[in-house]
Amino acid sequence: MAAPKPERSSDSPWLTGYRLTPGVSVDQLEELKSWIGFTTAEATRLRHLRPAVAQALDPIADHFYAAIQRSPTARAVVHDDAQALRLHSSLQRWIMSLLTGPWDESWAQRSQHIGQIHVREGLPERYMFAAMSLVCDDLCSIADDTMDQADARDTCRAVHKVTELELCLMTGAYHAAHEGQQLRSLQQVIVENLPVHVLVLNDMGLVTSATHPKGRIFFENASPGQPYTAFLPPQLVVAADLDMNIRTALLTGKVQLLPNVPLPGPPTRHFRISIVPLQHELAHLLLHVEELTDVLDAQTRVHQAESLARIGAMAAQLAHEIRNPIAGISGTLQVIVNGMPTDDRRRPVLVRVQEQVHRLDRLVRDLLNYSKPAELSFRDTTLKALAEESIRQAGVKIELELVRDQPVHTDPDAVQQILVNLLQNAHEACSDGAWIGMRLGPGPEIWVMDAGPGVPREHKDDLFEPFVSTKTRGTGLGLAICKRRAQEIGASIYLHSGHMHWPEDRRRGAVFRLRLPPPVVVPD
Repeated sequence: MAAPKPERSSDSPWLTGYRLTPGVSVDQLEELKSWIGFTTAEATRLRHLRPAVAQALDPIADHFYAAIQRSPTARAVVHDDAQALRLHSSLQRWIMSLLTGPWDESWAQRSQHIGQIHVREGLPERYMFAAMSLVCDDLCSIADDTMDQADARDTCRAVHKVTELELCLMTGAYHAAHEGQQLRSLQQVIVENLPVHVLVLNDMGLVTSATHPKGRIFFENASPGQPYTAFLPPQLVVAADLDMNIRTALLTGKVQLLPNVPLPGPPTRHFRISIVPLQHELAHLLLHVEELTDVLDAQTRVHQAESLARIGAMAAQLAHEIRNPIAGISGTLQVIVNGMPTDDRRRPVLVRVQEQVHRLDRLVRDLLNYSKPAELSFRDTTLKALAEESIRQAGVKIELELVRDQPVHTDPDAVQQILVNLLQNAHEACSDGAWIGMRLGPGPEIWVMDAGPGVPREHKDDLFEPFVSTKTRGTGLGLAICKRRAQEIGASIYLHSGHMHWPEDRRRGAVFRLRLPPPVVVPD
């Protein structure tokens, strides 16, 4: 009964939607009848009404389908006149069955089937209530016209009970079918959007179902009913020797696993393929294709990082071991050079050796600073205090602009190490006496800029990486240490390339911005 029906009051309205598994048992049906109060007396009254209803089946059906025509949603189910005629006849048979019985297990299953049809046709549940209301009213009207008042009242009560019984069966089946449909729809959505490739093949090697991961390896125009080769790149089919492996899986009934199938590039891609035999009338084989390229690349990066970490630890250990001998050599050279006459011809040679030892000592010191984590000690301070101490330590003449002396909560030693490195880099990048500037504020930020040649374009992306330097005599660790220290204190540092409000004749070189975390505000 594909039609409407709003909720109506009855002797047992709470039973509407009573859940019964399609294929209701006799015990369940009898329990439901008992709850509603549908007895042999009601069955007898319905049968007495049957002859009068049989004379009015056409008007009842006409009334019913006139209501359907008034509802666009319900009307959409009736596709043509031939179908309307069939539904007209089936409605009349259903009404006679409703009044005749027997109201047994077979009748209950037919009622449940009607609920399932509503789901299949896409009709909302409310239409079953609306349809049942129309039929119930028409049957009660016939009882009023053909019986005395008392019999008509009792017969109408019997009509209400049998339609309630029918509704319980219909709506229970409706909900079960609707939930099943939603579950199947959800499963289909999940399967079609899995980030892996799955093909289900029948015994002819044709695809009966497939996932549809977007932007992957399946061909977009492939569809079920085609051979699996229509879905996969020919290079992968050949590289995995899929024809032979599929035949082997079907003959042996055993899973065939191809753990790593490379697909030549560039770049080379890697796939893991599983061929799983199945026992199903539509599925004899499951072909699972998973791309491993990203996983293998990530593993490679992890291995490289681990190797670099081991090398870094070894380098730090070596730097620690050679630091003391370097200090001894430097001290000995200093004593020797200071004890020589100024006109000794050997003195310039030893001075150059001393300079190289100092350079080596700085490299070892920078390597140790980069490799070991800082011991941090946070406290309240200001940008001005940090800047003045850094300028004193760097020993560099600069122009300081104080936009705002912003209070900050940070580790002063870490900030000063960063600023000293930046100032010394700026000094080394500039010719003697060239301008170097530092700006404080307006936020918790410090700017260091110079009038040097700037940073070459090819170094801008990796400027803060270890051993990257634009200087011929640098260690390549200064800016890497700056970045490491900034990360440790929760700050950020980068090379600024935007507009700066500073005299343009002075700002021709590099501009670095160190942004510190904002001060911690403790609520009152």
